[in-house]
Amino acid sequence: MDELADPLRLYIYPEESKCVIILHSDGEDVGKTLFATNKLTALVYDRCFDSLQLTRFYTFVVCDAFDPYEVRSFDSAYVLDGKLGYLYGTRPVFASGKRDGAQYMEVHTPQTLLARFQLRAGKRRERRRCRG
Repeated sequence: MDELADPLRLYIYPEESKCVIILHSDGEDVGKTLFATNKLTALVYDRCFDSLQLTRFYTFVVCDAFDPYEVRSFDSAYVLDGKLGYLYGTRPVFASGKRDGAQYMEVHTPQTLLARFQLRAGKRRERRRCRG
């Protein structure tokens, strides 16, 4: 089964005050998907803060292809990673009467997402080896 077949995946880790949102975009209008991701993040924050104390959001948009400059013209909070070619950025998440949360965002193709995970896995293995 293709893990990216579902357009939305939401993972909540209340013990870490963390929420992970993964959205798959058809690539036609990545800006629309980014807007939807930000709205969804704000909605989850607003509805779940009191009961789950979620304050950290990690959002990943995955699309077959995207133009980094088009994405950045839509939302200048994104920065291009020169090594792997994905975009990342941060922004506050807020809702009325609640302290600000934080959102970390990335935009990937399936290839850059795989490369990023492989790089992170390699760093984890290296740290374990160093600890002995």
